Amino acid sequence: MKKLTILLIVLLFSLPSFGKVKLPSIFADDMVLQRNTKVKIWGWGSPGETVTIKAGWLKNGVTVKTDSEGKWLAELKTGKAGGPYTISVKGENEILLNNILLGEVWICSGQSNMEYTIKMFGGWDVNFLKDKEDFEKNDYSKIRFCQVDKAVSKVPLDTCKAQWMVPSVENLENFSAAAYFFGRELYNRLKVPVALISTNWGGTPAEAWTDLKYLQDDKDLNYYLNINNNWEQNRPAELYNAMINPLIDYTIRGVIWYQGEANVDNANLYTKLFATMIKCWRDKWGIGDFPFYYVQIAPFNYGDDFNASAYLREAQLNTLAVTKNTGMAVTMDIGNPENIHPTDKQDVGKRLALWALAKTYNVKVPGYSGPVYKSFKKEGNKIRLFFDHTGKGLKAGGDKLSGFKIAGSDMKFVDADAVIDKNTVLVSSNEVPEPAAVRFAFTNTGSSNLYNSYDLPASSFRTDTIRFYKPDIFISASVNKSAGALEVKLSSADKNAVLHYTTDGSEPVLTYPEYKEPVLLSNTAELNAKAFSGNTPSINSLQLKFEKHLAFGKPVSYKEPYSAKYAASKEYTLTDGVRGGNNFNDGFWQGFQSVNFDVTIDLGAPLEIHTISAGFLRAMASWIFPPKKVEFYTSDDGINFTKKFEIVNPVPTGYGDVAPETYTAPLQNTTARFVRVFAENQNTIPEWHQGKGGKAWLFADEIIVK
Repeated sequence: MKKLTILLIVLLFSLPSFGKVKLPSIFADDMVLQRNTKVKIWGWGSPGETVTIKAGWLKNGVTVKTDSEGKWLAELKTGKAGGPYTISVKGENEILLNNILLGEVWICSGQSNMEYTIKMFGGWDVNFLKDKEDFEKNDYSKIRFCQVDKAVSKVPLDTCKAQWMVPSVENLENFSAAAYFFGRELYNRLKVPVALISTNWGGTPAEAWTDLKYLQDDKDLNYYLNINNNWEQNRPAELYNAMINPLIDYTIRGVIWYQGEANVDNANLYTKLFATMIKCWRDKWGIGDFPFYYVQIAPFNYGDDFNASAYLREAQLNTLAVTKNTGMAVTMDIGNPENIHPTDKQDVGKRLALWALAKTYNVKVPGYSGPVYKSFKKEGNKIRLFFDHTGKGLKAGGDKLSGFKIAGSDMKFVDADAVIDKNTVLVSSNEVPEPAAVRFAFTNTGSSNLYNSYDLPASSFRTDTIRFYKPDIFISASVNKSAGALEVKLSSADKNAVLHYTTDGSEPVLTYPEYKEPVLLSNTAELNAKAFSGNTPSINSLQLKFEKHLAFGKPVSYKEPYSAKYAASKEYTLTDGVRGGNNFNDGFWQGFQSVNFDVTIDLGAPLEIHTISAGFLRAMASWIFPPKKVEFYTSDDGINFTKKFEIVNPVPTGYGDVAPETYTAPLQNTTARFVRVFAENQNTIPEWHQGKGGKAWLFADEIIVK
């Protein structure tokens, strides 16, 4: 009976309470409504209740009745830009909204480069001092901010937590920098109120921002339903449900979007995924093909050998051709190969605003797009490239063009000479007498110094059409106690792919074994797997290095608990014989947030030990820090331990590379049954870090006893 009472209370709290008229938080003081159209206002009340909405710019109010579920929706006609106005919503009670403006409303969404604030970049005095002076000198009170709180949901929600703000030096420092600089450009040119609704979440992929049905209804996009995600916010539709669906019906002019880094691992389907996400939003809003302007991801060292981000940028570029009323701001010249969050958000905002001014507001601007590759023609031992959006001519940023590569029919690309000839570029190399293809800045870190006369850069591009196939391949491994071996299972998000593998570390080809059932590894081995689509192999492969050692398959006791998010194979994660890689989501790490790593392994019997090694991950941009120190102990009875070795780390002073690190204790003439490893967590994120003051993570890998 007690359980039933508790359940009833939970249900009551989860349902809307009737009796008083209520509004979702997107309707509040200081908001901006879209001018010169019809806007929707909605909320809840008692079933059958009469609700009257009066707006300061209208002579007459609008009256509606709630439905059987207590929901109501009204439409108000809006006129020219202006305000401030009040809005009254009256039923059994009355809600009064103040300081309302009519103007231009934009959704500002994406992942961390849209989320990043001036404060996250170090504050006003670091790279933004002139912008602070500009803000203090001018009146920007008619630019309004709305911040949507981060949330996830497995089902579409009809409300979210959102807060409207009139800008101040303090709250602007904590608002999306890219969004603000976009809004500032619009305001200065249009001289009308501008609303910026910021709804974003760092590190999230496009499928998380797409309604589930749109992914389910497309056989290709079913791929995203098969990806393993430890993070809720990365799962299909969960951000759309919680952070976009509640905004549907709030009338907007358009969307600006900065995302793509989280989809670099598989660019194959991104054009289709992105176009589908845009269609989804437009279908749901039901106000036509509103403008959707986005930022192409900037150069960054993603640490792979096949330059996957170049293909993602290509997918973003291709979206322009397949989805109407879109525009792309190129950042090839303002990135930072060592920082995935480039500081220059001023130019990002300006370049997005150029698209909006030219294409949405019909404001005359010198140019809004950089050069876009159109076609090529072979001319003897050279290739001539043609472009759209050249303006009054192409030009190089610097003494000469760079970043061009050329290849013959063998598709082996070498550095090329490139010169501008009016509105075209001629590319050649003495090493390639019969050229067949050209690539420009088509690497992870390649930047652009090809501009048009309006100082807007060209996107990276290629003239070849070599297929890029890089599906996610998953590997799971567990200790098979009965077989005394590691049982390895392979799968792919591409369910049509065929997997081939080797166990000697060599490159899998079609003639090697096809994966059909779990592979048992009983001795030290290196498993390598590739996915094949027909005869086309994936450019990526998945490696698993298995090492048979004294602690393999032995139970582990934890003094402090690991995070449930990174439980992996639980008991045997630290003794399954598998080393974790650079990806902390690969299933072979255990994460400890603000707690120390303190584990004991029972070897089952006294054994002669020569070394003990423990692996930890350094990925400080992801708040994963190396330990302050690592201590190694041995024991005969599991109660009394003797410290054998200690390694102390210097205090981190910068982000550094992402890399697994192995700490080894050399032992001589040691016999023991129990091994203990202690690693001290950094606990609190240091002051130099973007997440300063937060909880630091410590990620632990295989403990190897030899």
